[in-house]
Amino acid sequence: MMIYVDVGFKTWMPSHLSESFGVAKGSAALNAVLWQIIDKGGYF
Repeated sequence: MMIYVDVGFKTWMPSHLSESFGVAKGSAALNAVLWQIIDKGGYF
């Protein structure tokens, strides 16, 4: 189940940040991935 949340967050968040705040999509995608890693307590 968590994989669906992970994929959804990583695809939805960059679009949201780009449309709502004018952040570049590349920066928004990197930001979403990094915060996801930080939230999980590490990549591994």
